[in-house]
Amino acid sequence: MPSVEYRLFFNNTAATREQLDRVDEITVEQEMDMAWEAQIQVPICTDERGQWSSQDEAFLREFSRVRVEIKVGKGGFLPLIDGPIVEVQDQLNSQPGESLKTIRVQDDSVYLNREDEIVRHENQLDHEIAQQLLQGVEQIASIDVETTPSPTSSLPPVVMQRGTKMQLLRSFARRHPDFHAYVLPGTESGASIGCFKKFPEQLDGLPDLVLLGGDRNLSTFTPQYDAQSPATASTAFL
Repeated sequence: MPSVEYRLFFNNTAATREQLDRVDEITVEQEMDMAWEAQIQVPICTDERGQWSSQDEAFLREFSRVRVEIKVGKGGFLPLIDGPIVEVQDQLNSQPGESLKTIRVQDDSVYLNREDEIVRHENQLDHEIAQQLLQGVEQIASIDVETTPSPTSSLPPVVMQRGTKMQLLRSFARRHPDFHAYVLPGTESGASIGCFKKFPEQLDGLPDLVLLGGDRNLSTFTPQYDAQSPATASTAFL
């Protein structure tokens, strides 16, 4: 099985050995049409004076930046997530070794989903509005936006935004076949890419995931099927 390495960045700076030693577990979840998310578990304990450690460190505070990269075998490091800490949860226990800090990180699409707005967009195509919304976020360093078709109506296009920027982008994506709105980690820490486009059809060069055999690069695989998850349905009648 090929070796697996990872590296962490806090506030766009590579983590120190002391910071790495304090991380117990990292879980990254990537789902289509949802914000990517990571959970980082950091054990906490009391010092000589009986005070809890890790309670006021800048790199563990809300909206501090975290970036996780992984390297499998001889390939290069690939980013899994790059974004702010959106939640910190402390689980304190009187028994030694049982206290834990859980840090939840989301990609930079969180900055598109924080303010509910009512905005009128006139004489702009959907991709032009998407470009404007993505460029308005300081944490998004570059954008990748594909052109959407012109409306069939001769009337000038008018779009009323009632909700967050991300809600509007996702509504645009639903009305254009195969379009998606999302934010990817960039090649450098703190340089996210805002996307409004179709998913690429060509392979990205990443190795296949193999669970069994001499070429395996996975230790476990746990698929889950939820029959109660939201679904899209359509009907027709004569």
